[in-house]
Amino acid sequence: MRLERIWRKALFLAATLVALTGCLYGSPDDAPGGDGDSTLVNPDQEGVVVSEDGRVFVQFPAGAVDRPTEFSITRIPQSAFPDEPRLVSDVYQMEPTRELAQTVRVTMDLFGLDGRGHDLPPIYGTGGLAVVEIVPGQPARYLATDERDMKAQDNALHRVLMHNTSQLTGYGVFVHDCYLLCEKAVGCPGYSENPNMAPKERIIACMDNLGCPDDLEKVNGDEMRAAFACAKARSCDDAYTCCLESKHCEGEPDGDEDGPDTDGDIDEADQEPDIDDVETDGDVDNDTDIDEIDDTPIDWSVKLCQTDEECGGQTCVFDLRLDNSTGYCAQVPKDETVELFRRDPLSGWLSVEAEPELTCVNQEPVHGGEGDTSYQLKVSIDDWWKVDDPTGIRVQLYYEFDLEGRPALEATTGEDGTILFDFATDPAFADEWFVLKSDRRADAPGGRVMPTWEWGLHISRARAAQANDLGAPVEIKIHPVEEDRYQEFANALGIAGVPAGYGMALGQIADCYLDERRTIARAVVGFKEVRPVVTGYFSAQLDLPTPSLAQLSSNKNGLFIGVYMPPQEPLTAFAAARVLDGDVTRVDLMGVTLPGHLRLDADSVSIVRFNRYE
Repeated sequence: MRLERIWRKALFLAATLVALTGCLYGSPDDAPGGDGDSTLVNPDQEGVVVSEDGRVFVQFPAGAVDRPTEFSITRIPQSAFPDEPRLVSDVYQMEPTRELAQTVRVTMDLFGLDGRGHDLPPIYGTGGLAVVEIVPGQPARYLATDERDMKAQDNALHRVLMHNTSQLTGYGVFVHDCYLLCEKAVGCPGYSENPNMAPKERIIACMDNLGCPDDLEKVNGDEMRAAFACAKARSCDDAYTCCLESKHCEGEPDGDEDGPDTDGDIDEADQEPDIDDVETDGDVDNDTDIDEIDDTPIDWSVKLCQTDEECGGQTCVFDLRLDNSTGYCAQVPKDETVELFRRDPLSGWLSVEAEPELTCVNQEPVHGGEGDTSYQLKVSIDDWWKVDDPTGIRVQLYYEFDLEGRPALEATTGEDGTILFDFATDPAFADEWFVLKSDRRADAPGGRVMPTWEWGLHISRARAAQANDLGAPVEIKIHPVEEDRYQEFANALGIAGVPAGYGMALGQIADCYLDERRTIARAVVGFKEVRPVVTGYFSAQLDLPTPSLAQLSSNKNGLFIGVYMPPQEPLTAFAAARVLDGDVTRVDLMGVTLPGHLRLDADSVSIVRFNRYE
């Protein structure tokens, strides 16, 4: 009973929000698009998270989370999926995507949806519309067809679809495959079922005969998926005869073979948004398998430019620090300028009212001078970089002048995930660029950690002397990538696993300010020598961080990822953003890796630091 009261209260609040949205914007589609603001949900309180356009709201009962968590809903325009004819709404990505302790309710308002050729109002109430889960590279999964009336405070009637779940994900509204099949069948001259019924009633009767749309297990099963795909590619008669038989149809399709893709997955054509803010020059299918990659050459080259016009809607990033005569095409956000954030342990991400400090961009640190040449080094896993089992991770220190030799230092993490190199027997040496490599064998307790190289580290003599005077070690945070996470990152960006022999680049876009780490939002990353198949960015949530295709530039944490890339030596990463200079915006570099201070090895991860020496 208490849970029912919670839902009634949450539904009333959600209805109020719909009413307010309608008053402000006229209808949900009139509301501005883009990222919704994050909402803090506390363990002991009920909460509601609403998309920016008011179409989607998620109702949290008390106890849904075990610690205070910020949630947000990012809207990806329907126009970004031109080859998915079933989709009649925008796609709404819930972040973070995580398992919850209690069931929440996801409600989608159907008001004002564009039917993409289907007459939507008459099919309300028939099960013709459904909430689907959309995960790049995977078949869309039907979640709910339960349509209900809901009155907001202005007494406006809204048709809504509701779905109860404990796993947050990406959501959209489809015209149901079952409806599309029966709509086609009823329109065929040879269809003889229920001839005295009106067309809409005949469609409903056809769907009932198929046992859908309400039987979600059946609809999501392989047999029904095959039937839906068969019906789309076949003639009218086949669509509701042999396509629905267990053996399906024999021979080649004789109907709509060239029709739209109906296998249920969101592939490259569906996933590459057809909008200015998203790169669309990639030629690799996001859900390609390894054999297909082997058969299809990939153009890894970076597009060079001297003007924006040469970049096909992208921006030519040109700077003397990169090249004296040539720029590189990158997808820099057009309408937003750079923002700075710092993370406060109590308050979360705080906006910093200051210009980016970029003096370190492509600049060497000061070498030599006064100070100690050796120091004690402590290596630990970054607090927010969650690792299931931090024990037994091998950490090796290589100086960049001897990367192919034996590691200068080597040790294994204990239960707390830290290593302290002893000053007396294993000192680290100042004024030398070095790399930290972390890994763990697949057969070790805790499972495999991919070889993770953290580049661009340098401790000055002055910093070493300061640490020695204080009797405290210099501490450096690392970010070992477990094999499961390595694959999850790729899957989240539409790649069914990183193929053997390729690698992944991760990093954080931050300025040079030394007293507090300031990350840069609205910046993008590129690589001078090679382009990744997919470049993605992480949401602002640092709880089990996962990249999102909905994120088109760096967020508050500045985190980015490039998957997958062939091994490169050397590799030059650059970050760019649009900055406000008086009344004019211009593109500027937010960071560039120094020559020789970044490379990517096969089957490994490289962490990009953009000259951010410790």
